[in-house]
Amino acid sequence: MCIAKYKLLLCLLLLAGLVWSFLQYFHMPLDGDMAGIILPGPHYSRVLNDPFGLSALLNGERYSAPNRFFAHGFMAAYFKTVPAGLQQFANPIDSVYLACALLKTGVHLLIGWLLAAFISGSARPLQPGFLLAAMLVFPFFQNTAYQGTMGIIDPSVTYTCFYALPMAVLLLFFRPFQRALQAEGRLDMPLWQKILWAVLAVALAFSGPVVLPAVLLASALVAVYFWKKTAGTALGNRVAQTIRQIPVTWKFYLVFFSLLCLYSLYIGTFNAENNNSVDLAERYARLPEGLLNQFSMRLGLPLLLLGVLANAVLLKKQSGNPEAARTLRMLQWLAVFSLIYIFLLPLGGYREYRPDIVRRDTILPVLLCLVYGFGLSTYLLLRQFQGKFKITYRVAVALFLAIFVNANLSLPDQNRCERAALEKIARSPEKIVRLNDGCTVLAWVKISNYRESDLQGQLLQLWGVTGERRYYFQE
Repeated sequence: MCIAKYKLLLCLLLLAGLVWSFLQYFHMPLDGDMAGIILPGPHYSRVLNDPFGLSALLNGERYSAPNRFFAHGFMAAYFKTVPAGLQQFANPIDSVYLACALLKTGVHLLIGWLLAAFISGSARPLQPGFLLAAMLVFPFFQNTAYQGTMGIIDPSVTYTCFYALPMAVLLLFFRPFQRALQAEGRLDMPLWQKILWAVLAVALAFSGPVVLPAVLLASALVAVYFWKKTAGTALGNRVAQTIRQIPVTWKFYLVFFSLLCLYSLYIGTFNAENNNSVDLAERYARLPEGLLNQFSMRLGLPLLLLGVLANAVLLKKQSGNPEAARTLRMLQWLAVFSLIYIFLLPLGGYREYRPDIVRRDTILPVLLCLVYGFGLSTYLLLRQFQGKFKITYRVAVALFLAIFVNANLSLPDQNRCERAALEKIARSPEKIVRLNDGCTVLAWVKISNYRESDLQGQLLQLWGVTGERRYYFQE
């Protein structure tokens, strides 16, 4: 494809999409976990004093989020410093919403950039191949119509820090491995990167909940991949030969990372937030309904899956094309990963706010597999097709992506009520402020007892929204 002559246009379209997403993030409300995590409140103070859950390991103590230190630490540090810095040119209330929007946009950009790099083989934003790949993945960042079933960036900034951000860093971690696998070459990393990647493995193992199963499953599939390469070898020698075939650097990082994840999973069993009210059998019974809800509530997710399947059929018809065969095998690996990951979801426990186990946050690795699978297969087919079918396929892809772009064109105005409430609290001369607004304010539910707004009042004072601690309640 002659992408080079359209480079400026593609850059402008991508920039416009990113700016639009920033505006959408800027108009999203704050969430109910922010005060408890940022200050922190008593509920989460223990995890910040015990990064690796030694109290749980050695003494069997139970407390909230014992294996998520780095996610808590990052979020607390970010929101204690960035809003204050933004107040050099924004008022305190705007600075908070700007901080949220910048964080979400940064994670959005990092995930999109890495997926485009995975697909095109180049991480240079101005390369024609990278620009094409970026155009194939960025429309799937949905913040309005399809957000509830396939939102990569969550409306809650807390969930962004605990789900999308760790997955973005995990993609970064796996980037050198993907490049080596794609080129069937050695994994060459300078010493500084080797040290940094070891640090990243530690940080990721004690961050969001979706990282742990994703890493363990990916590591297992890497072992299976090298196992398959020794086909024909006598069974007695196959294990040893498979181990020898896996490069030393791969073995170190994947084993090291996997052991950290296993330890973190064990520490996670001491989480005081674990809910055992629904047993494992019941969780598995609810899994099909959860999947059905995800695929039936909105058009976006089934349409994306259909796009991947259609590309797989087209790739299969290109017999004799080694590149098409490799891409088809990659889609198969992604499918295996996704199916096993979904099957393992009930083992992660139960939350009342996720009654059917499956939700956009818990299946985020699967969503990213679908986006990557679609982008990778479409990227190849756009370059491979010739003649009349080339034009037909280009038009079909453009119309397909236009559906997702159109679904994301509205600008949510979800925090107007909350902003008005915060301004009322900021202006009020009263220490206890009565709010008549119908929205939540830094909480998941309306606060009817002013004493329950203690943490929120402390956070508003920290951000400079109020000069002194104030309480509020809603009627």
